[in-house]
Amino acid sequence: VGFITSESRALNQRRADKLKIDFYYPGENEKLKRAQEVCQKMGITLQQVAYIGDDRNDLELLNAVGFKACPRNARPEIKNLKGMYQLCHKGGEGAVREWIDLLLLSGKIG
Repeated sequence: VGFITSESRALNQRRADKLKIDFYYPGENEKLKRAQEVCQKMGITLQQVAYIGDDRNDLELLNAVGFKACPRNARPEIKNLKGMYQLCHKGGEGAVREWIDLLLLSGKIG
């Protein structure tokens, strides 16, 4: 489990620490490149990755992963991506939890 975010906020760092996140990359502008590096380290492909994103800077990575989702308040161009699962919750209001639950129930992860 990891965070790749363009933000560099103490709040995100605290959340990553609290949840014992395996990979945390703040201030990242090349999300696809970073995700490829993580996949290489883990011996997996991007098609095996589940990713949630909501804005233009997530577009490239969302187009590359096997399982993609966006929160209810994502940008329209993100919502309209082929294969996008649109979550019921907004970002910061339970969207990540909803996505994880769906993945666990589907047997895609676990």
